[in-house]
Amino acid sequence: MTIYLNFNSTTSSVAFYDSDINPTIPDTAVEITKELHQYLLDGQSQGKIISAGEDGQPVLVDPPVIPFDPAPLIQQVRDAREVVLNRLSGIALAAQVSGDSDTVSACMKARTGLLNITSVVTAETSVSYDSLKQAFVEAYLAIVEEVPTNIKNAFSAFLS
Repeated sequence: MTIYLNFNSTTSSVAFYDSDINPTIPDTAVEITKELHQYLLDGQSQGKIISAGEDGQPVLVDPPVIPFDPAPLIQQVRDAREVVLNRLSGIALAAQVSGDSDTVSACMKARTGLLNITSVVTAETSVSYDSLKQAFVEAYLAIVEEVPTNIKNAFSAFLS
């Protein structure tokens, strides 16, 4: 049994061939040892990519890093924020009608915090989904911590 490896430069794919199984082996395939074959398979199972080295021989490389795009998470936060802002508006209106200026002030303060919620997006928090989500959660918790109990229910969608 002889094992061959063929790189397809068009599709960046790799194919292994076994002379005992494959009657036709591409002219561009290179012969590799059983040990190298096993090493490459083990590397693939650990997330590595088989690539052609400068000498044309197979090597294992780390997969390319796909940069995190914070835009979808930011949009989710903005959409959810609108729900809370609408709830706060209703609470503030009812409080204003009943003459409860403390609740109106608390709603306005929470509104300002919500409108500034996306300011947590920084170079440090934007490195991953988890770090950005955690920054948003902490910002929401800081806003909620400041509001009276009668306003906390407006934030229930975020705190559940």
